[in-house]
Amino acid sequence: MKNFVLTALILALLLNGWLVVYLAVPNYLGLMAIGLFSLIVMSIIKERYVFLYAITVTLLYGAYLTVTSFGQSLPEDMQLQYMYTHLLFTSFHLIFWMLMNAVKKIGYQNIELQYQLQLLQKYRKGSQILTMKEFKDQAEWLLKSTARNGKEAYFLRIELESSTKKTKQNLQEMLERAALQSIRQKYDLVSSEFGNIYVLLKDTHQEGVDIVMDRFRENSQNELNFITPPYQFQQIHIKDSQQLNELLGTES
Repeated sequence: MKNFVLTALILALLLNGWLVVYLAVPNYLGLMAIGLFSLIVMSIIKERYVFLYAITVTLLYGAYLTVTSFGQSLPEDMQLQYMYTHLLFTSFHLIFWMLMNAVKKIGYQNIELQYQLQLLQKYRKGSQILTMKEFKDQAEWLLKSTARNGKEAYFLRIELESSTKKTKQNLQEMLERAALQSIRQKYDLVSSEFGNIYVLLKDTHQEGVDIVMDRFRENSQNELNFITPPYQFQQIHIKDSQQLNELLGTES
């Protein structure tokens, strides 16, 4: 559908130019020069001014033709040609305006698709768990912001305990969901590697960490209904991204 609209508008624009030459409307060379000038101007100016420019130019050109027609007392056949000239001039500008809108709309859609792709690349497939790269990138900004505001940040490592790879994989998926349910959404960060889940808590204190850990225990209990927790907690008061990278480096 998009290709059809673009093709139709381009053909209409070409047909308009061909009619100007074919009909040999009065001063058609000057008309074509103004049209080319308008193409350049409408391509350069800001989007919100394009339609205003098109309307202004067509009205001014129409006023010029009207003054010329009546001022020189032109015969009716010449006045009719002036009407055709103005009709072609107006349609040319409106078609080009619609073409620009269609192209820009496609451009905006492509930008939106690229943005959605970037969002997908931030998370592991099928989850809201950040990839390790995205976790480190966001953590760097988060820790700088925390230090600048004189706040504290804590790093939690949840190490899974399971004897088999398949069991550990299933366990990890359930505990990742529990971790996501335990943090402050769009505020704290969660990532993971096989056998480990990482949580970074921003602008908090020891009491806040305890609340998150208690919430995680409750959520994981609801997920697994265990007697003995199949994981171990490690919490670290973290100050900068270098310390975080060292922790992740030794645990990768």
